Amino acid sequence: MICELQNVYEARVSGAESERSVARVALARLDSGQAGYRVQQQAARELLAWLAQSTLGGVADSFGVHTGATGQPELRGDETPLAGLSVSLSHSAEWIAAGLAREGRLGIDVERENPRRRIAAMADWMGWPGCREPDTFYRAWTYREARIKCNGGELPPNDAAPLPPAASAAPGLHHAFCIRPAPGVHGCFLVETAQRLRLAWSEVEMKRPATWS
Repeated sequence: MICELQNVYEARVSGAESERSVARVALARLDSGQAGYRVQQQAARELLAWLAQSTLGGVADSFGVHTGATGQPELRGDETPLAGLSVSLSHSAEWIAAGLAREGRLGIDVERENPRRRIAAMADWMGWPGCREPDTFYRAWTYREARIKCNGGELPPNDAAPLPPAASAAPGLHHAFCIRPAPGVHGCFLVETAQRLRLAWSEVEMKRPATWS
């Protein structure tokens, strides 16, 4: 399969003397003719293995992605679970995302708009009266999915706000960032960590292949 890496995002925490990376998330796109579910799933796992190699060092082939006891993805090195890491995967049509956090918990989601979805009806069913337009609905939906993955598969509380708080309103442990990588494509990355992030998220330059197979 052939993927094209679109962006790599990084969350960093400031210290008195240095900054360090807390989490990295990679976003890639499959060739349009390779958008089947199994292909998406495998490509997302390969993307996570590449991201682990780029972030942690080593050979990508030594990293494997498995399903843990809770049903969430688990990153292993030479078949040994890597302690202290939180990983997350997502895919929708030709878009795939993979991320890892070395401190705290991580959840990611990417969604391509589907014109056949009845957005207004779905928003009403979810109890989101203010999210009946595509932009706000997908912002709420990707944020919800990211929260579920961040919490190990648990649903958010019924009274949880559907939209992520503004960065200035949530300077503590809950860091959410929503992106629009292309028209009709929405994503959300959520990090919960004991550290305070200097910036919510920023694009970083990494040594990377434009495509891989």
